[in-house]
Amino acid sequence: MPVNMQLLLDKLQEMKDIYEGAIRNGEYTILIRSKRLINLLHEYVIEELKNRVELSWIVRDKTVYGFPKTKEQDIIVQPPQNGRNVSVGPIMAINVRSDVPWKYEKVCLLIVDFESDPPEVIDNMQIFLDEGLVSEKFAQLYTFEDLTMKDFFDELYKVMMERYYLLGFR
Repeated sequence: MPVNMQLLLDKLQEMKDIYEGAIRNGEYTILIRSKRLINLLHEYVIEELKNRVELSWIVRDKTVYGFPKTKEQDIIVQPPQNGRNVSVGPIMAINVRSDVPWKYEKVCLLIVDFESDPPEVIDNMQIFLDEGLVSEKFAQLYTFEDLTMKDFFDELYKVMMERYYLLGFR
């Protein structure tokens, strides 16, 4: 199922409007320190996940145990807990930020040109080449194909289903 690019563009436009308003009102620092902008991307991620798993399985801002320490995860997919001592831990975690790619099942890169109106998602190396931001050699060696948002959620869902299909996803 393809991602809802229009919803993503709407969220990016909302981010742009809020950001520009904060600059005009002198509230830039307050906005950047808050989670208001990143929460718009969290909302988008949740909408995409709802197309693949039950809403009751989606949990925001939950601390989970890991190595070497606990960490608050932005969004996790976890079966509803039955209230007894037995529980199923998160079967997928999504963090909307930057991290080292080797730690994750799937990584996507969202590059946005907020100067354009509406904001434009850039996932084509040719654009970077045309703008002189990368060399011809770089453009030949690298691609956005494995980093695109377009198949990000489907790829995550596929991995989750391969591992946990007995849990009864819809």
